[in-house]
Amino acid sequence: MIILNATHPTIKKHRHWIKISGNSEYYIHRNDSVVLTVTKYGMFFTKSSFTENFYYISDSNNYHFRFKSNIAVSISITIYRNKEVLTDGIGGNFLAEPGDAIRIIDKRTDSRAYAIQMKGVGSAKYNYNIHFTAQGNRFKTERFPKFANLDHDKVTAMDSLCNAQLAFINDRRNKLSPYSYNYLKLLALLSCEGTKYQIANLFFSKKKIDGFQNDGFQAQINSIIHNENSGMQYFGLIYNYIINKYRYDYKNSTSTNLTDQYRYLKKILPSYLKYALLCKFLTESVNTNLYPLIEDALSFIKVPPFRSLLERQLDYCKPEKMAYNFDLPDINGVHHRLSDYRDTVVVLDFWFTGCGNCRRLRPVMEKIEKQYLGKKVKFLSISIDKQYVQFKHSVESGDYTAPSSINLYTDALGVEAEVIKLFHVNKYPTLIVISPKGSIGSTPIDPRFDSGVSLISIIDPYLK
Repeated sequence: MIILNATHPTIKKHRHWIKISGNSEYYIHRNDSVVLTVTKYGMFFTKSSFTENFYYISDSNNYHFRFKSNIAVSISITIYRNKEVLTDGIGGNFLAEPGDAIRIIDKRTDSRAYAIQMKGVGSAKYNYNIHFTAQGNRFKTERFPKFANLDHDKVTAMDSLCNAQLAFINDRRNKLSPYSYNYLKLLALLSCEGTKYQIANLFFSKKKIDGFQNDGFQAQINSIIHNENSGMQYFGLIYNYIINKYRYDYKNSTSTNLTDQYRYLKKILPSYLKYALLCKFLTESVNTNLYPLIEDALSFIKVPPFRSLLERQLDYCKPEKMAYNFDLPDINGVHHRLSDYRDTVVVLDFWFTGCGNCRRLRPVMEKIEKQYLGKKVKFLSISIDKQYVQFKHSVESGDYTAPSSINLYTDALGVEAEVIKLFHVNKYPTLIVISPKGSIGSTPIDPRFDSGVSLISIIDPYLK
């Protein structure tokens, strides 16, 4: 195996080129479309100048890509057959650096989920990432299948796993570039501490619990993200950790609204992280309450493409901006337009099959929907599933939507549907409230975090 080294001659000669090639006898057939998605600054959530797609029609079981980049980027590979998504070749958390020349040997089958091997310049970090992912999934499914648990034994086991991964990285530091070293170290730390905060927020919403945080891990996280030379300004998972930590630290206080969160991020983020993570926060949803915050951000964010992204979002979030009048089929093929529900408060709930957070939201939404039975409020659940059979099965299972919801789907278009693009849906689940006049209202706090208090406070004034 050729490993990445900061002084490797290949990197000096081809320092702006990244080469990705691979094969998969199980997943890729002749004439399949292989799409390489390249994302800058950890901006997985948006289709914009941060993201670029490269296309390859496979001549057998192989694919080849070559592109220029002077910064590290995140990459993912998706395989299509007859316009249907088959599988991810590799997921969006993989880091590619200028000078990488990676060969992906994909021997996965339905029963061998992690049988992927990387070879070539820069391959060490990929293989270690796959190793960590497999470890983490075994930990979740075999040792602690109950995700909601955060007792002493689980916290101790999570810390032990993280320490083992940190030791693994340190033992192989000479095989990694400084950037890759920080990337993998932060991945281990955030997977541990970030998951703890996520569990604490989701399943202990009424109270704080003590003893799960690891002060040593958090000190290491802060050391890396406040070091401008670490290169971690492109690491999107930092955002999830910071937001989850904020929600926990300010639990049961009044400082949970968008304005307070924005001020918090603006204050605590080091300067080199501020632009990317504030943009991520301000563009996660369409929300009229974001309008003054975006105006404030534009007063000091002058660097493209961040500025152009915020300018587009400013237009989406104009007060009283009329919502896109979509036309979507339900489970029986009957089409529904948003205009059919004029003079009614409409709550849009975007989801997809396999979304764990969407499943966890479902029981909370059922309780909220029961409060509005017989009132002029409609809940429209919109799935981005591409296959009707999958959508129908998920609806009938009751795992994702409440019985009173009107279930719609994007008619095989998935995330390419206009309703997804024009409502700027970047994460799942996403809730958007539409006023009785048809204008875009506020986006509530995820009801899993506050038992629906924010959503109810947005709906009720429209009913008076």
